[in-house]
Amino acid sequence: MILVNGKRIAQEKFSKIEEELKEKSPSLGVLQVGKNKVSDVYVDIKKKEFQKRGILVSVYNLEENISTEEVVEKIKSLEEDGVMVQLPLPENLDREKILSAIPEEKDVDVLSHKVCGMFYKGIGEITPPVVGAVKSILAENNILIKGKVVTIVGVGDLVGKPLSVFFAREGATVVTTNIHTVNLKFFTENADIIVSGAGVPGLIKGDMIKKDSVVIDAGTSSMSEKIKGDVDKDGLKMKTGLLSPVPGGVGPLTIYFLAENLLKLKKNEY
Repeated sequence: MILVNGKRIAQEKFSKIEEELKEKSPSLGVLQVGKNKVSDVYVDIKKKEFQKRGILVSVYNLEENISTEEVVEKIKSLEEDGVMVQLPLPENLDREKILSAIPEEKDVDVLSHKVCGMFYKGIGEITPPVVGAVKSILAENNILIKGKVVTIVGVGDLVGKPLSVFFAREGATVVTTNIHTVNLKFFTENADIIVSGAGVPGLIKGDMIKKDSVVIDAGTSSMSEKIKGDVDKDGLKMKTGLLSPVPGGVGPLTIYFLAENLLKLKKNEY
């Protein structure tokens, strides 16, 4: 089994743009509403990784009982080069209205209606960070996509939706599953490549995959004060050909591609 080292790949990529990042000194505003353990961890990691490379990060923590209109006004007031809204948002807020308030020229996460639509149409230079991460992992290991069967577990805006578009565009046969899917095992054990972003610890087990398949864990949740992925790593070790784990797989690479997107926005390359 090949175990993906996302930190190493991300560091190699960062080394190519670090001088430009320090020269341009881009800034990022991160909006976080309410408290979420997983979000707290990832916001701290992003801030640490960005600041040591010359990116100024400002984190704006808003109370959970804030209104949608107040969040939108806060987004509009931010002066940083890039803006990201940390997900998930509290259920009382209008998620789509908030995400679409992010200005096109500042949308590092590709979540506003306009920038997201550009990606789905295959235009523009800004790519969802998870797409860049998964594409890099597969390329690094010489894994071809065209003609493969890909099962994506979870249909969220950050992982499932953009990756389903990416894989289909690359010539794969794509199956997307969700919380209502009956017999998930049927779809995973018939897949050449599995990407899971459900946020359910231990969801993907060894008996659910075929031998030598590629498994990319992009799910995150909190359990016993630790960040957990969707994949039962120990159960998959003897079957999978390649495993991208949590932590240390997709995560470091999404941070890199956030930085790359921020640099493009700073240079008006979108």
